[in-house]
Amino acid sequence: MRWTKLSVILAFASMSLHPGLCQTSSTNEAVAKFYFEEVVNRQRLEGLNKVFADTFLVHSLLDSTETRKTITDQSDFLKYLFKAFPDIHYTIGDILEAGNRIVMRVMFSGTHKGEFWGYPASGNHIRYLSEIFFFRFSNGKIAETWVQLDLYDLFKQLQSAK
Repeated sequence: MRWTKLSVILAFASMSLHPGLCQTSSTNEAVAKFYFEEVVNRQRLEGLNKVFADTFLVHSLLDSTETRKTITDQSDFLKYLFKAFPDIHYTIGDILEAGNRIVMRVMFSGTHKGEFWGYPASGNHIRYLSEIFFFRFSNGKIAETWVQLDLYDLFKQLQSAK
C-alpha cells in the first residue's frame, strides 16, 4: 500500500517534468497576459506585433457588429486610451481556455485625465471596472476578439463627483 502511494506520487512528479503534460498555462494564455501586463499596463505598444495577427476581427457585443482591424488601429486606440487614462492598469482575474480560445475576466482602473468617448476629463479615478475579453488565436496570435464591459459602471464613474 505504501509503495502504491509512492508510485502514484512519483508518476505525477515525473509528468510535471515533461513539457505539455501538466502545464499550468499555455502559449495563448501567455500571449493574452503579455497583452495586459506589458502592452497595456506598461504602455509598450511595440509589443502589439507579438500579440495580434496583422489583421484581426473585433466584435462589438454592444451592437453585434464586427470590424476588421490592424495592429496600427489597435495602437491608435491604445494611444487614445492612454491619453484618457495615463495611469491605466488592468488586473487579471479568471482565465479560461478551450482549444484556441481564451476568456479573461479583468478589472480596469485609471484616472480620467483626457477626453474619452465624449466625456471630458473629470479627474475621477475609475475603479474595479469589470471587463470580459474573448480571444481566438491563430498561429500564436489573436485573430479575433470580443469584449464585454460594464458600461453602466463606467459612465457612472466618469460622471460622479471625485
